Amino acid sequence: PSNLPGEIVLDVKNKKENATLDDFIEILEYLKEKIGIEHIALGFDFMDYIPGMEDSNVVGMKNITEIQNIALKLKENEFTDEEINAICFNNAYSFMQNYL
Repeated sequence: PSNLPGEIVLDVKNKKENATLDDFIEILEYLKEKIGIEHIALGFDFMDYIPGMEDSNVVGMKNITEIQNIALKLKENEFTDEEINAICFNNAYSFMQNYL
């Protein structure tokens, strides 16, 4: 890794199995601490419709029917309702309103 100012380096776990929802939330907590909640937004590119990619997503949010698990896990990890709304909708909506 270089020593560029402001560079964010995430330690990616070398795992043979898929990442878990806890792993995903850990990254969001790190980003919240480093860059602030206002810079975090979620978008979902599920690939379960591509043969061979059905099991490539995070355990606990494998497809669109499990997305509510993110909000529940954020709440469990003491994110406020305002922060959860920002991450799950408001930040992306704001970005699109301002830049698209």
